Amino acid sequence: MPGQRAAGETATAALNALTLEPVSLAEQKLSALGLTTLADVVAAPLATLRPVLGAWAEPLQRACRG
Repeated sequence: MPGQRAAGETATAALNALTLEPVSLAEQKLSALGLTTLADVVAAPLATLRPVLGAWAEPLQRACRG
C-alpha cells in the first residue's frame, strides 16, 4: 500500500538521521567500523557485530529494528 511504503521510508530516514555519539567502548568500536546510526547496526552482518558486542549482537540488532 502506498501509505505503508511512505511510512517505512520515513522511518528509515529517521533511523539514518539518529547519529550515535560514542561514549562506551562498544560504541567507540562500532563507530570505528563506520556504524554510527541505528540503521547501520540493523544493516551490519552479525559477524561484524559479534566481536564488538558478543552475545548482545543479535538482541541489540533486533531491538534496533523495533
